[in-house]
Amino acid sequence: MLPHLLAASLACETLLEQMTIEEKVGQLFMCQFTGETPNEDSQMLLDKVHVGGIIYYNFSNGLTSPTQVQQLSIGLQKQSKIPLLIAADQETGIVARLKSGFTLFPGNRSVAMTGDLDLARSVARATAVEMKAVGVNMNLAPVVDVNSNPQNPVIGIRAFGSDAKVVTQFSIATVEGYEDEQVISCPKHFPGHGNTTVDSHENIPVIKASLEEFEKVDLQPYYALAGRMPSLMTAHIRVGSIDPEHVATLSKKVLQDLLREKMGFKGVIVTDSLVMQGVLKECSSVEEATIRAFEAGNDILLLGGRQIIGSEKIELSPSQVVQIHKAFVSAVKTKRIPQDRLDASVRRILQLKEKYGLFKPLPLSSETIAQHIKTPAHVALAQKTAQLSVRLLHNSLPTNSESKTLTIALQALQSEIDWPGEKAFFKEFNPSEKEIEDFLVRAKDADTVILLSFNAWKFTHQQKLFSALKNAGKKVIVFCTRDPEDAPIFKEADALIVSYGPTKTSLDAARKLL
Repeated sequence: MLPHLLAASLACETLLEQMTIEEKVGQLFMCQFTGETPNEDSQMLLDKVHVGGIIYYNFSNGLTSPTQVQQLSIGLQKQSKIPLLIAADQETGIVARLKSGFTLFPGNRSVAMTGDLDLARSVARATAVEMKAVGVNMNLAPVVDVNSNPQNPVIGIRAFGSDAKVVTQFSIATVEGYEDEQVISCPKHFPGHGNTTVDSHENIPVIKASLEEFEKVDLQPYYALAGRMPSLMTAHIRVGSIDPEHVATLSKKVLQDLLREKMGFKGVIVTDSLVMQGVLKECSSVEEATIRAFEAGNDILLLGGRQIIGSEKIELSPSQVVQIHKAFVSAVKTKRIPQDRLDASVRRILQLKEKYGLFKPLPLSSETIAQHIKTPAHVALAQKTAQLSVRLLHNSLPTNSESKTLTIALQALQSEIDWPGEKAFFKEFNPSEKEIEDFLVRAKDADTVILLSFNAWKFTHQQKLFSALKNAGKKVIVFCTRDPEDAPIFKEADALIVSYGPTKTSLDAARKLL
């Protein structure tokens, strides 16, 4: 062991010896709180739970500008005795928490469509630079699932693709990019969420593939990354060929026997959110889920996001987290959880924080933001990625810059579209009958209609809208903005483009192809 690594290890060991059981348990918890600035809720989590990590969400923390995020991070670190892991799901593309004021990079599928591994590293480096500039030191990314089921309800273009070799190559390059900038990457969703038909936020996905097939496809990226990634995130999926009884997050067969023993992974294991139905359907409570997840082999217990019950989304309050912490401490004191097992996870977490410089953070300021966020180089990189990834499948329309256009899209994409011409939006994924009628009226004066599909293979009223426009004699251009499974549906379009993502840079690149 190198001298500086030995010193860091000894420092972590000294800190570990000085910590109470309550403080050790707190290091395992990564939680959310509601507030755009540090407040009483965050102080409660730090004083009573001694949390080791905070996860940011737009719905709870605003994330309205780089300055707001930076000040939030600075304030939270000041409130904490031990440096915090501050994490976000900054996958790029359709899942990116840091948007307002940040560079909006196309997502994984777009990056892989370029075929350029160096570009993938550059996108990861630039993303890491912008995160680090606002004090976010851990990215719950990249998604390294092999999207072998093209109609996967939760992965899709968040993955690099459906080919295990391609996913593996781009996963390695992306992890290397984050490593270059000393931001902790956390590949997900182990052991592989790509061949599912159920969203684990709502239920338990079951993988029926044979062990041989699962190893050959879904596990291939993880075998390649086992010695490279500092952490990984588990999935609330049940892989029948490995453990037919428990989801991976709660499975010793998956986390201990496969990941630790067979694959040799020595890093930090992070659960996906423990308020998701995919894990709670196996547990009587969130308290029980945290204890069982730890017993299975997880190190960090993620208590963030919103629990979906029917149509309601319920998030944990700080006082509820305090109770979960008390239940866990009790499990240690009654010896359900062995002390040495607790120490092993806390040691891994402290060493991770030491390795990535959390005990000696660089100063953050407005100059840091100006120098590192949404720089001309980063914007150019995002545009280059988008331009290299979009695909024009066909175009039978003459070029006419004077033609009148009507763009029709999902309302959630309104902020991503700023090109000339009239625009109309449908509120839900399936446009209503009245919306379709209104669109037909508005299309009468347009020479061309640009329809932005968003998983029309699943939301079939978008197909109905397209047919209505064609039956009305309109020229229709279709941009398939999310899963490319939409493309075969719209082969009768006058022009058809696949953008592999609905970010502004990708949509602008798609329109430039016309």
